[in-house]
Amino acid sequence: MLTDKDSILNDYNNQSGIYLIHNLVNGKQYVGSAINLKRRLYSYYSPSKLIDNRHISNSILKYGHDSFTISILDLVEKNDNIKVDLLNKEQYYIDLLKPALNINPTAGSSLGFKHSDETKALLAKLRT
Repeated sequence: MLTDKDSILNDYNNQSGIYLIHNLVNGKQYVGSAINLKRRLYSYYSPSKLIDNRHISNSILKYGHDSFTISILDLVEKNDNIKVDLLNKEQYYIDLLKPALNINPTAGSSLGFKHSDETKALLAKLRT
């Protein structure tokens, strides 16, 4: 497993795969997938992306980036079924690792996710 953040961000542009974010303070983990690993992982370093109220975002904001490692669990070759292949692999790792920072146990689903009242108010304001 690769854990060097700079290498991951530099070496995985345009590569698809499954990643793990591990909180070194409390041991909680997050499993995700991305068609472009560099773009997805870079978003965890973007303040504007960390206000989305996901468990992983809240954890990064609470503990700081230095309290986390990023690992590439699996690379997935791009093909016509890349989204399905990624979700199947992501589900495998969710089932295997049972990561506490994933909102629900189903890869690619937001079932069970609830926006905070603050986010709901912001979304309502944006619609007007």
